[in-house]
Amino acid sequence: MEKEKVMFNVGDKVAVYCRYQNTKIDEVIRITTTGRVRLKSHSEQFDKTGRQLGAKDSFYRYSITPLTKELEEEIVKDITIRKAAAWCHSVKVETLDYETAKEIVKLLGKMKGEN
Repeated sequence: MEKEKVMFNVGDKVAVYCRYQNTKIDEVIRITTTGRVRLKSHSEQFDKTGRQLGAKDSFYRYSITPLTKELEEEIVKDITIRKAAAWCHSVKVETLDYETAKEIVKLLGKMKGEN
């Protein structure tokens, strides 16, 4: 029986997936002798193929995959769009000056197809 090869190395950037959360980027900080993978920003552990170990609920199970340039660009775009949308909801009218408001209206107007 052939032994499964570890898909990751310490220092590798990985995409972290979860069914009900946004995809994130993290870094491999440790691989144990048994092939368990630890990440910098997540307490979960993963096997050598990227599946989460010990997850009790399959709906919230994480998985990781090596980060490619294309995947990184896609994740960064998604994070930026979500951040912009969230910030639009949290703007305090009292602190918004007229010039900034004009720029926001101009940008959002372009997005909605208005001039």
